[in-house]
Amino acid sequence: MKFLSALHNVQLGDSRMKRITSILLAGALVSVTIGVLSLNPENVIAQPENSPWPMFRGDARHTGRSPYDTSHVDGTVKWSFETGDGIESSPAIGSDGTVYVGSWDNNLYAINPDGTEKWHFTTGGLVRSSPAIGADGTIYVGSFDGNFYAVNPDGTEKWHLSISASVSSPAIGSDGTIYVGSWDHKLYAIGGPTAPENLPADNDNDGMPDNWESQYELDPNTDDASQDKDGDGYTNLQEYQAGTNPSLASSYPGAGEGGVTPPAEGIPIIYVIVGVAAIVIAAGVVLVFRR
Repeated sequence: MKFLSALHNVQLGDSRMKRITSILLAGALVSVTIGVLSLNPENVIAQPENSPWPMFRGDARHTGRSPYDTSHVDGTVKWSFETGDGIESSPAIGSDGTVYVGSWDNNLYAINPDGTEKWHFTTGGLVRSSPAIGADGTIYVGSFDGNFYAVNPDGTEKWHLSISASVSSPAIGSDGTIYVGSWDHKLYAIGGPTAPENLPADNDNDGMPDNWESQYELDPNTDDASQDKDGDGYTNLQEYQAGTNPSLASSYPGAGEGGVTPPAEGIPIIYVIVGVAAIVIAAGVVLVFRR
């Protein structure tokens, strides 16, 4: 009888272990599913210029997919265009067939469909950013000179935004808003064709608005972006970008305006996933041991 009782207990233990294992696997599956659904970009849809290839990887979702039949292409070189240095930028194609591409020689090039140069726009640094074309034909591109440029279809400058850091390839939203990332750890949303009207005045073009400089007793007429007014090891520009006080040594990037580290905003999605999985697993284990 003792043997049968022990055998029964072992079988019961095995059964419970199988149930627990099943619940653990189910919890993991639930967490992965939630993560996939949370990160699905289906709702992020933007409409740049209606052209064959208006931006990096073709569209605002960067699918890299072309709707055109290329089965007739046999690999023969149609033409080549030489710039003054290497090309890392991906080309964009306008509605009239013009090809736009950046080069390490500091230029953005507009190339005719036959491979001849239409125009080039010179910046102060490498153009590794891939251009994007707006619905009105404006070409948007970033440069290693720390500026983000809007260029007219004829190759003249429309406006530029001084970000004071290298910028990424832009994406254009359906409302005309331009999104671009930067090495200053920020993503910028820029107000499309009317952007210059929405930008605060910056007379010395140092990347810091005049009213902000005046507020913290900096000189709005002198490029003092690289200076460190409060001696805390961070430049005035870095303080502006971080939203801290350049005149207070205890206020620096990472410490907040008053020197206190601000709390993180929002809850990272991974915490939500792990939390849901933990609840599912815990509930399952309770149910098993109550039987």
